[in-house]
Amino acid sequence: MRAGYVARVIIISPEMLVLLGCWVLTSHFETEATSIATGLNINQELAKYSVLLPISLFVWIAKEAKDLVFSNQSHAETLVNWPEYWALKVHIIVSLAYALVFCLLSAVPWLSKSGISDGPGLILFASGLTGILCVAASVYLAQMSIKEILTQK
Repeated sequence: MRAGYVARVIIISPEMLVLLGCWVLTSHFETEATSIATGLNINQELAKYSVLLPISLFVWIAKEAKDLVFSNQSHAETLVNWPEYWALKVHIIVSLAYALVFCLLSAVPWLSKSGISDGPGLILFASGLTGILCVAASVYLAQMSIKEILTQK
């Protein structure tokens, strides 16, 4: 049952939709993305430092994922003793895994020579940034929900 739940959390998620969208865009719309990338007049200084946004979001997600459970001692005891804590832990681990994947995905263009000036680089960076923003939003909303539930008790 738990393996099925883990698979469901991984497969049925907005993050998986972003990954599938990245694959579709890369495989079917590479030439259109290349024409868009060459038509963009991006400030080189801004482009050089834009890779820091997904990396900083990854660091924020990792910190907030830890604080999701362990920010308050009494809340941590309540959550850890909760019978469904394993499901929360699965969501946290999957969120961290997706955040790492999207962080790496958005860094690939900067590891190549072309950066985001070609179609695949632009698609990879945009998909990585979109995905890590989805993960950040999910972690933020989870944190709000958990704090709301725990303060009601």
